[in-house]
Amino acid sequence: MIYTGYFARLKTYKEAGLVPVSVTRWTPKWFEGKECKALAPSADLLARYKNGIIDTETFTEEFKTMLDSIDIKKVLEDLTKEGTTDIVLLCFEKNGDFCHRHIIAKHLKSKYGVTVEEFPV
Repeated sequence: MIYTGYFARLKTYKEAGLVPVSVTRWTPKWFEGKECKALAPSADLLARYKNGIIDTETFTEEFKTMLDSIDIKKVLEDLTKEGTTDIVLLCFEKNGDFCHRHIIAKHLKSKYGVTVEEFPV
């Protein structure tokens, strides 16, 4: 199973037996886990959003275009190799906040039929 979540709840995910995977452009230095930069927004896209140059709708459309340009099946294979089946894709935003991990989840469901859920709090 693939879940989404945020770094502040890392201990909870580990206790649940999930393998944490950072999907951020800049992973915290203290994080010891897998990283998947392919699922992170570009520095330019992130900066334009954080600086108010683009809104959530534009961010979403541009991020979806970026996701369409990568080989998602290969990315998922890389994340689940070595017998890892239960992973949690992590970023910084709390549940309910606008976040690219939710765009990833919807994209995987609509394009590939892969169910990705937010880990229950």
